[in-house]
Amino acid sequence: MSTPTMPPQAKPGAQAPALARFRSGTQRTLSSDGYFNSQVPGAAAVDLPVYNPSSNNYLRGLWVHAKCPTSANAATVVFGGDMPLGAYSTVVFQDANEKPIVGPFDSYTLAMVSKFGGYQNLGDPRASAQFTAVAGSGGTGGSFTFVLYVPVEVNLRDGFGSLQNQSSASTFQLKLTLAASTAIYTTAPTTLAAVQTTIYEDGWWKGNQAGVSPTPPQAGSTQYWTRGTYNGLNGAQQIQVAQGLGYPIRMYMLLNYDVSNSTRATGDTDFPDPFQLIFMAPASGTSRS
Repeated sequence: MSTPTMPPQAKPGAQAPALARFRSGTQRTLSSDGYFNSQVPGAAAVDLPVYNPSSNNYLRGLWVHAKCPTSANAATVVFGGDMPLGAYSTVVFQDANEKPIVGPFDSYTLAMVSKFGGYQNLGDPRASAQFTAVAGSGGTGGSFTFVLYVPVEVNLRDGFGSLQNQSSASTFQLKLTLAASTAIYTTAPTTLAAVQTTIYEDGWWKGNQAGVSPTPPQAGSTQYWTRGTYNGLNGAQQIQVAQGLGYPIRMYMLLNYDVSNSTRATGDTDFPDPFQLIFMAPASGTSRS
């Protein structure tokens, strides 16, 4: 008769085996949540209904799909500056306590966050197969389509920055304001069409697998995107940037506008030359440029 073999026992004081990474126990989720809004741009900006993501364990980000299908147009349509990507004059994503996480700023700025933030392999919304902007005198003049990303997660590889989203009573909020028709178009189509807004929620479903980390790295870490405006003058000028003070800085993004037309039409040619950015570390007092 053989004697059963008992599994080896951990030695007293021995360290527990390391948990597998959070991503190994997750499944990506992408849902529309049923949010759809159709709104014709008016003479003034219009607040759209607030969007609250459904509980999905961890929130990665939100996709905003805007579609405006015009028809029977007879005018020579001209889009305004930063349009149609700037069709939402205000975008703000905030926590349950109404503290902004992304924004508030316009959707053109959000498009630049997508382009330069490094969240997708194809960051520029204008390079997407979904992007269209029909100007001129054709029957569909004034039509446009684009998809924008509202980033929450910082790193897809390990889920760093994704936020716990498990309470249906205390939810995140996305607020959008549709810009006025006179902002979207310099010359509007014959008949203004509705801007159709659909929002998709991107997240992680997390099971309770043994041996797998239940949270992403540094759970609760949150990235913030905010915008500040600094007016430049003719000649040399030194400006102290106040955005993001008190937090580790991930990146700065500079958008240069001509105040005479409030667009980036001459942004590149108007950009200061030479330009120097000086970063000073508070602990050592040393600076880098």
